Amino acid sequence: MIDSDIFAGLNEDFPGVGTPQLRLPSTTADFSNLQATINKLRITGIRGDAIAFANSNIAGGTLRNIRLFGVDRDNAGVEFGVAGQFIERLILRGSSGVEPPLGSGGVGDDSVAREVVDPVPA
Repeated sequence: MIDSDIFAGLNEDFPGVGTPQLRLPSTTADFSNLQATINKLRITGIRGDAIAFANSNIAGGTLRNIRLFGVDRDNAGVEFGVAGQFIERLILRGSSGVEPPLGSGGVGDDSVAREVVDPVPA
């Protein structure tokens, strides 16, 4: 999954005019339906390719069982990754086994795993 998005329950106008870099929801206000759920998603890539998930986003009200193999964490400073109000299970695998969580930091790590929250009242 490269240069792609899988969204469930986001507002039709997300990410909004003038904010093309904001590709993952950050508050529950970004959703039209928080009940929207992605029950199971497994991204494995093509045999022989080290990269299976790059510059892509997955978001839904609830993410139940997400497995990503071969995550390319360097995205030239543009965040990408996974976001939901509830993230129940997120597993990352690489050629050497289990990988650190998304957003674990380090030089060139633009990945995020974000639990969205209610917007702060003005």
